[in-house]
Amino acid sequence: MNKTITTDKNKQKLEPLELNKLVANNRLIRIKSVIGITSISKSYVYQLVREGKFPKPIQLIKNGKAVAWIESEIQAWVESRIADRDMGAA
Repeated sequence: MNKTITTDKNKQKLEPLELNKLVANNRLIRIKSVIGITSISKSYVYQLVREGKFPKPIQLIKNGKAVAWIESEIQAWVESRIADRDMGAA
């Protein structure tokens, strides 16, 4: 059963696997998941955001208080930390 899905954005057909990748790249995660992925505290996450050293969260609702991060940006940050370590940077 090979279904293709048409996206409204580009009117292109995506196979289910491609669609899953697209959704995974744009998945929104809350602070508890960020802490779980990075193993850094909530206060330190927000400090790093203020210092421009960590991805900024997005507001879930305009003028609301709830925020989330884009999972792929958090993963990229973790990968950059690993790359810095492997290159000898701190």
